[in-house]
Amino acid sequence: MNFHKLPIRLILTCAAASGASSAYALDPDKIFDMVSHSIVTIVAPLSQRSYNQGSGVVIAPETVVTNCHVLQKAKSISVKHGHEVLQAKLEYPDVERDLCQIKVPYLKAPPVKIAPATSLRIGQRVYALGNPEGLELTFSEGLFSALRGAEGSQLMQISATITHGSSGGGLFDDQGRLVGITSSVFKDGGLGLNFAIPADYIADLPKRGNEALASLRNSTGTVKAGANADPSTALYPGTHDGTSRRKLNRDEILAQFTEGREFQANEQSKPFTLKILKNGSWVRRDCPVCHVSSGDGRLRVEADAGKVCFDWNFVTYPDSGCYQVYQTSPAAYFLESLEGGRPIAYRVIN
Repeated sequence: MNFHKLPIRLILTCAAASGASSAYALDPDKIFDMVSHSIVTIVAPLSQRSYNQGSGVVIAPETVVTNCHVLQKAKSISVKHGHEVLQAKLEYPDVERDLCQIKVPYLKAPPVKIAPATSLRIGQRVYALGNPEGLELTFSEGLFSALRGAEGSQLMQISATITHGSSGGGLFDDQGRLVGITSSVFKDGGLGLNFAIPADYIADLPKRGNEALASLRNSTGTVKAGANADPSTALYPGTHDGTSRRKLNRDEILAQFTEGREFQANEQSKPFTLKILKNGSWVRRDCPVCHVSSGDGRLRVEADAGKVCFDWNFVTYPDSGCYQVYQTSPAAYFLESLEGGRPIAYRVIN
């Protein structure tokens, strides 16, 4: 091309466009430097000897977002940033989307910039940053694969590696903007099936969190709103007082939880269907990333102990664990968690 014959304005425009495209994606080390000071470790004690541990992202002064399942069964919340450990309080819970906002007084950490997940292109590089297995600030690179599910309840499928302890960490685009909160890993059915919650949902947390707390307060009269909310009751409250329930016996449990049975269930006012497949596997039909042919987990029936246990293939799913089975009316039942999780109401439809 003979630049001497081109107008000066065109030459400058071409140069600017070329520079913009080359400067669009930052180098991974630059992204790490931008966002690493905004990642914290969440420690949620369950008892004197056990605790949950996950990650969190600073989104505003003294404000952190994480997955609600990191706080499940917690007696309190601590946030570790560098060498400093601070006490935190639940502010806004959105259990349905598995996003919780906590307030951390005296936390000195810069907030991240947030961008919508819809700004990503399939195949665009993304970067996960969290604290898996207690290894602080583990940084992984991958690609954005897809948005799964219906609008309002979507998950981002990514190839960036996440694992235990990554829950609540940040997923960043190639400009260092937060586009998702890392949340779950599919452990049975292939490599690279990792998921994050769109960062778009963070803006909805105050409204949805206050509605959840108000609903709980109306039903129990005991939960305090805002920063004084107790995570163990505000996130996963019990809904049955024992006055009108009957524990199912061994034969009834075996008859219900067998191949081919299908249930209409309700968890935190979120309906879903569950069907038991062959060999004790089961499928939850409404989730964005269900595996209808192979199942989404394993079911273990311990009828003599009066309980059933669900093990999701998604290792970070909050409702894995064992439940006792109760009947509340001729056609209504519920599963009461033996591990402090949320109860699940259901009825048999097939």
